[in-house]
Amino acid sequence: MKLNSSKLKKIMANKELSVCELAKKASVSTASVSKYTRGLVEPSIKSIGKIANALNIDLEEIIEDEKEQTH
Repeated sequence: MKLNSSKLKKIMANKELSVCELAKKASVSTASVSKYTRGLVEPSIKSIGKIANALNIDLEEIIEDEKEQTH
């Protein structure tokens, strides 16, 4: 399971959430969320779940599907 940083950034923008605000809501460090949004670090499944919960979305909305992973 891989986080799609573009999808994450788009959802954050739509919800008008900064990296810092999302980090607080998800109980994840600001530095980690920053790295996730830039695609520098791949979060654990647990962290992806925390982020999805904080954004009030389904996990599938911020992960890459198999088609995206092969391209």
